[in-house]
Amino acid sequence: MKVILNVDAITGPLTGIGNYAMQLACGLPKIPTIEEFKLYSSHRWIKDADHALKANQTLASIRKNIPLKGPALKLYTWQKNLWFKSKSKPFDKEFILHSPNYLLLPFEGPSVTTIHDLSFLRYPETHPKERVDLLEKQLPKSIEQADAIITDSHYIKAEVQQILGVAQDKIHVVPLGVSKGYYPYSYEDNVNVMKKYKLDKLKYLLAVATLEPRKNLNSLIDAYLLLPKKIRQEYKLAIVGARGWLSKNLLQRIEMLVKRGDIISLGYIDSEDLPHIYSGAKGFVLPSLYEGFGLPILEAMAAGTPVLTSTSSSLPEVADGAAILTNANDIEDISAGMVKLIEDQQWREKAVAKGLNRAKEYTWKKCIENTIEVYQHISG
Repeated sequence: MKVILNVDAITGPLTGIGNYAMQLACGLPKIPTIEEFKLYSSHRWIKDADHALKANQTLASIRKNIPLKGPALKLYTWQKNLWFKSKSKPFDKEFILHSPNYLLLPFEGPSVTTIHDLSFLRYPETHPKERVDLLEKQLPKSIEQADAIITDSHYIKAEVQQILGVAQDKIHVVPLGVSKGYYPYSYEDNVNVMKKYKLDKLKYLLAVATLEPRKNLNSLIDAYLLLPKKIRQEYKLAIVGARGWLSKNLLQRIEMLVKRGDIISLGYIDSEDLPHIYSGAKGFVLPSLYEGFGLPILEAMAAGTPVLTSTSSSLPEVADGAAILTNANDIEDISAGMVKLIEDQQWREKAVAKGLNRAKEYTWKKCIENTIEVYQHISG
């Protein structure tokens, strides 16, 4: 079996889809049934996953600063497709093409795309307009081209069927995985990282999310501020995450609350430190409006940290009874859930045990193996 993986998404800081693409780029070449593996990004072939991260960084910086983002994005997409069509022509009949980020490049051979969620249709106001326009125009073409579609959860599979009208047997559910570095660390294992981020003398509730509207961080902050003063004095809300789209107002609010001493903002944290930050938290809180999977709640469970999330989208499917579920649109419900997360010791002990077992079911090794099965399915 021969595979071409589109690695445009491997761009720092690595979050969500970028991390997924990185795991595929690192894991697939180790599978014996893959006899040849090629990586492609933007306008060129890429040597390996580390090369992709470096090569894409420059391109991401240029794209960030280009004015007229809508027309520029359309022009770039058109040019990128031309480049790939020319450079991939010798491999059309021998290789499978996989895009881990929605849109397929033009390819005559078998192809697979991963659709992580339909937030651009369900919550278009939480995305930049040019992204919504691009996906609305280009995704139907990718769906028609694809021999198979991968989704991260059964919830998104159902949405792809119902909203996009895709046949059930064309969609394959391949859940994401938790990296091996996530587990319950001891105080001694954590202390250096805690000191590095000035958390060593604090108790805190943790939220890890890209700072964008869909993550519902404004409502989370409102819910935290509703907590009794005694709880807020004992437990700070620590927010970890890189800046996302449409985040200007949220960033201004976070900055104001940090200055007042109400919350802590840690920004983007490197992957080697993040498991320790999870492990040191009293609880993990992410009442997101909509998720295709919700990997951070599993990472928290793997770290032995009790979880509060929401009843929205795929989150109950992933949590599977191991987390407090709240109404993402009800600030009082979220706040009450946070009180339970902190104070109900009997629930906490059960949640930690359930969460550890739940997280063990999701590994990147299993994700890679299930992805290979999809490739084998379309290659006959």
